Amino acid sequence: MMKKILVVDDEPNSRILVSLILTNAGFATAVAENGFDAFNKICVQARQNAQFDLILLDNMMPEMSGLELIDELHNNDFNIPTLVMSAFFNKETVQMLKERGCEDYLSKPFLQKDLVSRVTALV
Repeated sequence: MMKKILVVDDEPNSRILVSLILTNAGFATAVAENGFDAFNKICVQARQNAQFDLILLDNMMPEMSGLELIDELHNNDFNIPTLVMSAFFNKETVQMLKERGCEDYLSKPFLQKDLVSRVTALV
């Protein structure tokens, strides 16, 4: 069965590119433009007794950041692995991600093969 990945990024070009890379690698993808939009899509999936296999998200987004989305997922008992993408990682951010249960992170810009291998390892 094809793994379903939700790609969450407020930058349209990044969101489309990541989705295209993953689709070409054999994954089913859906997209969301911020954490709030993503949470709504996750809730819709749950009502249909379905779940994403992975959430690939940017950290810095309007309306709801990546960290806020991860917190919201845990607060609502959604147990979905997360991989955070960002151009702005520092020791504090990485520590916060680990404390919140984020499975992995990837620095932007990244190579396509790195994205696909990290995603494959998590699903």
